[in-house]
Amino acid sequence: MQAPTVSGVRRALRDPDLERTMAAQGYVVVPLLAADEIARLRALFERTHPQPAEGFATDFERLDPASRVLVEEEAAPLWAEHLPGLLDDYRIFMTSFLAKWPGQGSGLSLHQDWTYIDERRGRSVAFWVALDDVGPAIGNGPLCVVPGSHLLADTYRGPATEQWFSPWLDELARAAVPLTVPAGHAVLIDARLIHWSPPNGSGRLRLALAGAAVPREAPLLFVVDEPDDQVRVVAADDALFATSSPAELAVAALPDRTVVAHSRRVLRPVDVGELAVALGRPVAAPPGEGLGDTRPPALVGAIERVVGAPMRVAHTVVQQVDPTAGQPFPPTSTFEWIPALEASWQAIRDEYRNLLDAGLRVPSMEAVADAAMPNEGRWLAFVLRTNAGWIDDNAERLPVLASMLRTIPGLRAALVSSLGPWARLAPHRGPNKGVLRVHLGLVVPGPPGRAILRAGDQVAAYEEGRCLVFDDTFEHAVENRADSMRVTLMLEVDRPLPGHAARANRVLQHTFRWFPQVRGAAERLADLDRALNH
Repeated sequence: MQAPTVSGVRRALRDPDLERTMAAQGYVVVPLLAADEIARLRALFERTHPQPAEGFATDFERLDPASRVLVEEEAAPLWAEHLPGLLDDYRIFMTSFLAKWPGQGSGLSLHQDWTYIDERRGRSVAFWVALDDVGPAIGNGPLCVVPGSHLLADTYRGPATEQWFSPWLDELARAAVPLTVPAGHAVLIDARLIHWSPPNGSGRLRLALAGAAVPREAPLLFVVDEPDDQVRVVAADDALFATSSPAELAVAALPDRTVVAHSRRVLRPVDVGELAVALGRPVAAPPGEGLGDTRPPALVGAIERVVGAPMRVAHTVVQQVDPTAGQPFPPTSTFEWIPALEASWQAIRDEYRNLLDAGLRVPSMEAVADAAMPNEGRWLAFVLRTNAGWIDDNAERLPVLASMLRTIPGLRAALVSSLGPWARLAPHRGPNKGVLRVHLGLVVPGPPGRAILRAGDQVAAYEEGRCLVFDDTFEHAVENRADSMRVTLMLEVDRPLPGHAARANRVLQHTFRWFPQVRGAAERLADLDRALNH
């Protein structure tokens, strides 16, 4: 079995290039069937579907379980022939013909596939195999996909659950890419990918074969919708999907099934900034939603002014006594403990990777801060310490790292920061010159120079096992110009100052715990953790 990716999700495709494309885009197109195999499947369809139909028809929706089982049994040798070369120890648990008859009733609206497994630990893959040439030039209802949309939100999905993307249907439909797929080629789709299909206007039947594939060892799940955006996740098996139609499952309470979890339907809400990047245009937050402090703006402003006063004093003190105050990148020799931290970088990386591989889900930085952040693209944060103190549950999850961090004098905050493929942090400034930021590269995608930090008029490249020290009161920006995640350990540490200045700075730093983003952070992180991981 291949090792899981650093995101904690088990790899699906054997070919590394295809896996990278699948992880970033949510789909790949590959050749699959020979002409004689296509002919056998078309003959099977004619034998099991003697009467013409209309609109869009699938075996999954037919109320004839015997016919559905026959299709699955006769298609099984083809899956056995082709699946092992593409996917790493996966199995097909559901097979269906997809018949798109000519006419207006044959279109499919924007949707995602259901949740079939625990997507924190593996990827559910749908096969869409063209048995006719399909494409926009032919006009027979091509498959249209929204690249990257599988990364925009984490949700539980079933036949009756509400779609998180309902407020943006028009924007997503315009952003969808119609695929040209020759007969015999397959589109492999991450189950979370948003896709749709227009009506078949060609005047003749358009036929495809679909299969749902999951890691062989992954237990099947089914999501039952409940009131107030809650869901009940129950244990499923092949027979449930083989003998029930979507209409039946949409109203099924399934009281006899083992309950795997009670949860909120949306585990990680959509970030509007990520959505705008994916669509290539600005989008508005839906009414009544959005990030940010819920207290009256006047109160928030007053708190920021009061807390900001000590930060301005700290800024003045630093400017007067620290000769590196004008440097965006002070030398790493500023902190004598950095060499020991760098020497332990692989142990830190492996401990965090093991935590993700065990299924931990990490919240977005926006959710952690409860505020809009400067990121364009995905930015996740696993917080071990805030300016208000340690997050004990998270520190216990990473005991090796936490033990190291507790020896660092003047440590104010610590987190593992993960910046998604082709994501960036727009130019911004921090408010606190009494601290310095230290970033240790844990996973840095290549080639060198793809992951960078700009501060002031200087640029530094991230390297695995190396620390960057910088002053975030300089305008700074971060870019990950690569196809995979950049992961760093991010520390905030008291700036080394002489004598009385150091003592004054320590006192001033204690006031930072009243800053709006810091106050209440422990409770907010606990709530997020319960929603994501329990």
